[in-house]
Amino acid sequence: MSTRRTVRRCGAVLTLACGAAMLVPAVAAAVPFDNQPAPLGCANGMGGVVAVTNAESATVPAGQQFYAIGEDKGGAGANVNWLNLNTFALGSAPLTPAPFLTGTVPQALGNTGAGRVLSVVSGSYTNSAGQTCFLIPGFDFADVPAAPAAPAPKPAG
Repeated sequence: MSTRRTVRRCGAVLTLACGAAMLVPAVAAAVPFDNQPAPLGCANGMGGVVAVTNAESATVPAGQQFYAIGEDKGGAGANVNWLNLNTFALGSAPLTPAPFLTGTVPQALGNTGAGRVLSVVSGSYTNSAGQTCFLIPGFDFADVPAAPAAPAPKPAG
């Protein structure tokens, strides 16, 4: 690989990483996937995948997890699948482009249920440059909090 191509790839990775961190405070505070999906077949790559629970942002409902690819004008094709390791509940959702503050990012809200959740992102993703990337699956473990319990009634007295 030529030096020029390496420099361009490094620049693209840095640009995407900075853009992903500046989407919104909720996503910037999010925990990135433990193991990011690896894009194959697309020179420009893709933005990083983040997952946000109620513990990171109160805007995410308890018992659910918000997933996003940190790439403005990213396309469709990627999917998120999850397994709640406490309840063995399974689920999946496509990461579809939707308005998100000042841009449009691929995102999904998963009804994972409270507990330890294993999430996997994979599929055939179209990046913001219009290139189709085959994603070698990336995974993440997260503790999804339950809704807080209602306070116990005070005894009459």
